[in-house]
Amino acid sequence: RASARGQRASGADNETLKCDPRAVNLQGPSGKPQPSPGCSVGGAGGRVSEGAGGTYGGPYKYRDIVVKEPDDIGGSITRQYVVLEPASLEGPLPVFFWFHGQGGNAINEAEKFAKDTGLMACAEANGFLMVLPTGLNDHLNKTVTAYGPMVEQGVPSDNGSKDLGTGWNVGTAGDEKTCITKEDKKGNLILARRTSYSCYASCVKLKQCGRCNWSTCHDDVGFVTALLAKLAQEYCLDMSRVYVGGDSNGGMLTHYLSQEMPSTFAAFLPIFGLPLLGYSDGQFGQLVRNSEQLTESAFITFHDRQDNIIPVDGGAATAVGWAWYYTPIDDMAQTWAAIHACNKVPGPLDVTFPAPDDWSCVEYPSCSSKKVVKCLYDGYHGSVVKQGVEGNTAFWFFNQFRRESAAR
Repeated sequence: RASARGQRASGADNETLKCDPRAVNLQGPSGKPQPSPGCSVGGAGGRVSEGAGGTYGGPYKYRDIVVKEPDDIGGSITRQYVVLEPASLEGPLPVFFWFHGQGGNAINEAEKFAKDTGLMACAEANGFLMVLPTGLNDHLNKTVTAYGPMVEQGVPSDNGSKDLGTGWNVGTAGDEKTCITKEDKKGNLILARRTSYSCYASCVKLKQCGRCNWSTCHDDVGFVTALLAKLAQEYCLDMSRVYVGGDSNGGMLTHYLSQEMPSTFAAFLPIFGLPLLGYSDGQFGQLVRNSEQLTESAFITFHDRQDNIIPVDGGAATAVGWAWYYTPIDDMAQTWAAIHACNKVPGPLDVTFPAPDDWSCVEYPSCSSKKVVKCLYDGYHGSVVKQGVEGNTAFWFFNQFRRESAAR
């Protein structure tokens, strides 16, 4: 759930990253585009409303969308996001959603992580519309648009009212099996501490509080659904080329969207983000139930080997105050390999980009349609690899795939 940043140098602070030519393909993958409704507004290229968004490199402009809340919360809430537009709006345009980690926001993400990894540079070079939403912080002493202030003192407990910042709802609120709720001195858990938890206002309203809570219970799936529909009206989009990714808690949301929106995205890219243990397939086995729809979606993931907040091998985090249990990355890769009928034994990726020696990627061969790729590197939670290898690898991957049907 974390967004704490690692100590490894980004390698991008003092240089302007450029997308490797091998990761640029303005024609996109083979197949037929699926134009959005916006393509019929004002001509073939479509038009957007005045002041729609900032260009790549800033200045970044927030845009708002009013999202109707589910009946059990009621009302509506104003959500924020940033749009980065390519040089040309002649469409249909591919779209890349990117979600920040816990405690972050869209502007900071655009100015740091999405920039330093080369994701923004490659999105711009490939003519993508890049969309960075901001998560909610409806901590108990904050006013929330949906229904105003809640109780000021929080849930009666020793630390249940702690403000843990903005974040994303990944469907685990109220489940007390997902974290360490008492000292555990067995094996590799000797460094683990009790979870610093918080039941946010929306979770109080929904009666979904628990000692493993750490974020909002607002409907982020509904937010993403409404936002894509709005963008599809305002821009001329290719609805067969909608891609999604995120880091840390944003990576967890990426996994959750694969479970909840299986007919929407052409590829998923979680970076050092894994589902909580017990939620690898969703609360009700959605990843398995929706496997047929997901055969149209490719999967690629990056993770640091020394992560002690969201461990690459799963299990309990050992960082103080971050004691949640996670699904191993290999379990997620094998699940996606099964969805695509790939060989269960991975082999080296056939394309590599300039990167430190510790960066290595494997793919699961002989898949029926899409690819499944896993890349690992030395570093800690939040580490950025030098030379923009994340952006290069991600967009080389994206440019191979579209959905055969439009996102829905």
